[in-house]
Amino acid sequence: MGGLAPLLLSVFTTDIGAVIKRTRRTAIFYAVAAFFLLTAYVAGVVAGALYLAQVVGPPMAVLMIAVGALVLALIVLAALMIMNRQDRKRKAATAMNDTGKALLTTVALSALPILTRSKPLMLLTAVGGVAFLFLRPRRRPLRDDAL
Repeated sequence: MGGLAPLLLSVFTTDIGAVIKRTRRTAIFYAVAAFFLLTAYVAGVVAGALYLAQVVGPPMAVLMIAVGALVLALIVLAALMIMNRQDRKRKAATAMNDTGKALLTTVALSALPILTRSKPLMLLTAVGGVAFLFLRPRRRPLRDDAL
């Protein structure tokens, strides 16, 4: 509860009106920027179509632009599918690892009363637990930006 109090206090002291105003302003500017980016994209496609129409004829120019857009869309979808598959594999590996840890913890806790009945076994258990903590490999968590 000690770590929760400062967090709750910071939530209550935050100026909600300022946060809403800043969020609204950011959304409006992103919408305006998206509109101008879309306008530039359409102008670029039209300019490319006009140029290609002079070089290869209008029907072929439109066909080339359509095929180019289709190829780009398929590349984006393939990249999305690859990223989703990596996320599913990572999630499955984490779930499997967590299940194994839970099973080992359950087995260890169920065996603990037996081990603590005798003083030598209790000492051996304590030393084994400390040795396990010091000797296990230290893994750094995966960062999202490293992928």
